[in-house]
Formats: sequence, structure tokens, C-alpha cells
Amino acid sequence: MKLSFVIPVYNAAEYIGRCLDSLLAQDIDDFEIICINDGSKDNSMDILREYEKKYAGKFNIISQENQGIGPARNNAFKTVTGEYTWFIDNDDCIQPNCLKSVFEVIEKFDADITNVVHLKGYFTENPFKKNFDGTLTVKKMNQDCAMYFYEDAPWSKIYKTEFLRKNDLFFPNIFGEDTSITFNLYSKTNRIIKIEQPLYAWFERKESFCHAVISEKHFETFPVLLDTLRKQSELCAPRLKVFYDYLILMKADVYLPMFRNAEVTGELSILRDECIRKSEEVLASLEQNVFYEIHLKELETIKAKENKVRTYYESSTSWKITKPVRNFVQTGKKIAKKLLGK
Repeated sequence: MKLSFVIPVYNAAEYIGRCLDSLLAQDIDDFEIICINDGSKDNSMDILREYEKKYAGKFNIISQENQGIGPARNNAFKTVTGEYTWFIDNDDCIQPNCLKSVFEVIEKFDADITNVVHLKGYFTENPFKKNFDGTLTVKKMNQDCAMYFYEDAPWSKIYKTEFLRKNDLFFPNIFGEDTSITFNLYSKTNRIIKIEQPLYAWFERKESFCHAVISEKHFETFPVLLDTLRKQSELCAPRLKVFYDYLILMKADVYLPMFRNAEVTGELSILRDECIRKSEEVLASLEQNVFYEIHLKELETIKAKENKVRTYYESSTSWKITKPVRNFVQTGKKIAKKLLGK
């Protein structure tokens, strides 16, 4: 078996069919689809059984009591038979007819980790409508590049299964379970590539974290995530530690303000305060001042280059001539969104 798709499924009846159809519409047949129903309360399981019946031998359907996305992935991964593994979220899609070209480049570079570029939006259907022409642009990445220009999500990568098993893949049941494994795996190999054409469509729902109610799990496990990353940094190559420090700082910069501003009371308020205290203990153990100075200098250089390029283009004749066209297109998009109720 060339590839195993692994899909944790939870209350995905509205989306799972679209996801599965995109996986089935491929130009190779040597793959399996492992779906693990994580205690769904809707009719997701009925839909999975329909696909299993219709496509005999293609599906491996597992069902369990609700345990969370990390344990669901772990349990499904135990059954993987494919040479490669691709974790897919149950409401997302991939580019049809792309796998033949994908595996040609993966095998050419003998990649342990293949990064896949994605589209992001509120899609009512698979946005990859056009037939894929097989053209791929591939960049070889070293560990430093992969660690710095990171993407946490497991779905943005195709992994060599042997590499995952050799490094004891395990998603902990914490907030940020994907972050806790992604960079540890990057630190284990230099066989990393990036396919620069979008092949994955990430369906952004209102249920994403920025819209979600902060829960007990967030407060209890966020310090665990930071401490896990800190411990990983102590075991990796010394030159990679700075990237771990950066990652921990950026995670804290994003989420601790959310936690501080969360309107919580009672026991949840006590957990929130303890979460912040423990997180700050981890941050205090980092050489953050030195790295922040380095990072700020890098940001200043990058912003200066961006401003130079932006000024050049915006002052050019072609930019000025095409401005009315761009404005017209943007206005059309806004009108279309209103008409579609988005």
C-alpha cells in the first residue's frame, strides 16, 4: 500500500462526504482511507458505513468513545499499512488527481516529511475544480528552514510511515497536540521537501479556536505544551534550540493574552491563573531577551525590504493603470459574498 489517509471524524456529517470524495478522486489506486469515528453524536458513522459499503476494500472504519483528536489519530495510526501517511481533517479536501505526481517527487528526494501548501477559507464545495495538470514545483528544505517557516498542522504534511514509527509518533491529549509533535519530527531528519502548489483546502469554520469558548482543557494543558517544547529543545541539536525558544515565545504571545482576557469565573478562573503562572515559569527559563533582540532585527530588515518592494510597485505605471480593474474585482467579490450570505 502506497498511502494511508488517516481521518479523525467527529460530528462531521455535513462535510465528511466532500472530504472523502476528494480522496477517492485520485490518479492512483494504491491507498487506504482510515476513518476513526470519535464518538460522533450526529450521523457521521452512518455516512462512513455507506462509503465503506460502496467502496469495498478501500476503507477501514474504526469507532470509539469520544477521546479527542490526539488519541483518535493515535488509535488510527496503529492500523496504518501504507508506506506513507497523510493525516486529513474531516472537513477539508485535497486536489483531485494529484497523488501520482506527488509521489514521483517524494520518491525522487526520498523525503521523510513533505510539506504541502494549502488554501484557506469557508468553502461550500471542494475549491479544486480544475483538473490537475501534474506540474509541481518542489523545494528541498533543511531543518533550520523547516523549523522557522513552520506549519503546525499534521494535515499539511505527508510523512513516511517508517519515519513516524521509528520516532514513536504519539499525539498527546492536550491543547496544541499537533505543535507538540511537528517540530520534534522536523528535528529528526534533513529529508524535508515542500511542494509549492496548493494541494490541500483547509475549511475554516466558526468552531475554530478563535471563535471557541475557552475550556478547562486549554488552561490545564497549555503549560504542558510549552514545557513539552522546552524539553524537546534540550534533546535536539544545539543549533535548533533557538527555533524552539522562538516557537514557545510566539505561542505564549498569541494565547496568554487570550487567556488573560477570558471572561471566566469560579474554578475556571483559578485554573486560568494557574495556567498563566506555570506558562510564565517556562518562559522564564528561556534566553528570551537575546533571541528577541535577534528576532526584532530580522523583522526590521524584512519590513524594510517589504516597504521597498511595495513602494516600487505602487509607484509603477502598470500598477496605476490596473488599479481600477483590481478595485472592480474586489467590489465584485464583496457583492458576491453578500449575495451568498457569507
